[in-house]
Amino acid sequence: MPIGGAFDQTWATGGTYTHTLPSTGTMTGILIQCWAGGGAGGAVSIAGKRAGGGGGGGCSVYSDTTYALGTTFTITVGNGGTFRAVNGENSGCYDNNTSTTICLSNGGGGVALNSGAKGQAYVTGAIGTDKYYGGNGSNSGTTYSGGGGGGAGTKANGSDASGVTGGAGGSNNGGTGGNGRSSVSQGAGNPGAVYGAGGGGAVDGTPSVGYNGGAGGNGAVRLAYTWDYNNSNNQMYNIISSF
Repeated sequence: MPIGGAFDQTWATGGTYTHTLPSTGTMTGILIQCWAGGGAGGAVSIAGKRAGGGGGGGCSVYSDTTYALGTTFTITVGNGGTFRAVNGENSGCYDNNTSTTICLSNGGGGVALNSGAKGQAYVTGAIGTDKYYGGNGSNSGTTYSGGGGGGAGTKANGSDASGVTGGAGGSNNGGTGGNGRSSVSQGAGNPGAVYGAGGGGAVDGTPSVGYNGGAGGNGAVRLAYTWDYNNSNNQMYNIISSF
């Protein structure tokens, strides 16, 4: 029997974490998936105003059949944007031993107060073996606020919002964008789902009441790997093939 094992954990609460790989044996497969937070939908403070929807967060994937033993990773999980013009936060994984970011996904763009413009999904600066992008939110219309963009998944981009309807999430765990509201249904924007979807825009009443945009969905980081202490007997595990 081989002496080794498998590790598989997903961090889904915003913040910074550390994890160290085994110090002995042979690494036989590693997978890192980073979903960024979605952007907040627009808030409103003007009577009758309709705001745009937030952009979806991206997802980057790093995979390899081996990695340096004893490496310590710093893992950063991005929160979704909240309330007013707040972008979703990036998520990533940093190799402290080589001072290298090996996986990074971009947070979605938030929408400014009382703006009918859509939040953008950012497509530059992502790092990974595979990179997927969130969908754009939608502009507000004459009878509705904008929906939020879909969050990217580990296999596909998120979809753009269409009018009041939030965009679909990308394949494998991309969140669905929060829907906007019709002009006759004033209130706060609907939140984007995890992982990484953009929030829907708010609609104000007459007279003005003031409402926040929907929060973007939080991001997450998954780290999975296998290792083997008995490589001389050719007892190998490769975690990549099972995903």
